[in-house]
Amino acid sequence: MKMLWDDNYLYIYAELEEEHIWNDLTERDAIIYYNNDFEIFIDPSNDTRNYGEIEINAIGTIFDLLLNKPYKVGGQAIINWDIKELKSAVKVYGTLNNPADKDSKWTIEMAIPLQPFVELKRPPKAFPKESEVWRINFSRVNWDYDINDEKYSRKKVDGKFLPEYNWVWSPQYVINMHEPEKWGYLQSSDQEYSATIQVIEDVYMHDKQIAYALFRMTKAGELKYLLENEIGTELNIKAFLDHSKSINTKFFKTQKGFEYSFNSQFSNKLFIIDEEGLLKIKAQ
Repeated sequence: MKMLWDDNYLYIYAELEEEHIWNDLTERDAIIYYNNDFEIFIDPSNDTRNYGEIEINAIGTIFDLLLNKPYKVGGQAIINWDIKELKSAVKVYGTLNNPADKDSKWTIEMAIPLQPFVELKRPPKAFPKESEVWRINFSRVNWDYDINDEKYSRKKVDGKFLPEYNWVWSPQYVINMHEPEKWGYLQSSDQEYSATIQVIEDVYMHDKQIAYALFRMTKAGELKYLLENEIGTELNIKAFLDHSKSINTKFFKTQKGFEYSFNSQFSNKLFIIDEEGLLKIKAQ
């Protein structure tokens, strides 16, 4: 996979090896991941809010949508968000929808206009500049298949579709692309060779991951029992970074849900995260 950019577009190229290339969804904004597909996720503000998703299958059918926030905190898919001037092309190395032979791969080229994503950014809504960092991830979905009457279909066992396979660019550690805090980093640069680019590291990354982990564990994990406390309850919770290191955090049961706060061990900042995964960073 390769990425390039200019003043107007982000360019993506991907190769997907596949012995049997089949697709049957041809309508724009159909649920494309019901076919084998390739998916792109972009969060231009790096705040898990207002991010776009683009899906494409081997026929070249596009599904693009906007999420104001992740599904698990009540996010709604805005399917009528269409990326104008999106350009894409697919090439199949083999024969599409022909089970009589074996195929090689299919490739995707995509020119994604930057303007729609600039409009999603927190102010100032400016185009990317040197060293600016967005969040991005890619997913490939593959299904087991059946062949009946020389036609492909998703495989069923006991009347139920088998689960899909998911391949990702930046590890999610769960089968859920809608945890944007885990996506990879996309750093803009005008330099021609990557070896000369100085990577801009997020100095708050470690603290952010602690905050997001507490959020996920309380929302639907092993700390969910804390939500049974009465409104106004305040508890000291020790979060373990590894077997030997821990950090003291404060849990507060709010009327809407909960809030965690802790002082960073790595910077002079206070981190606060709530039941919607909204993260605030304040000076101590």
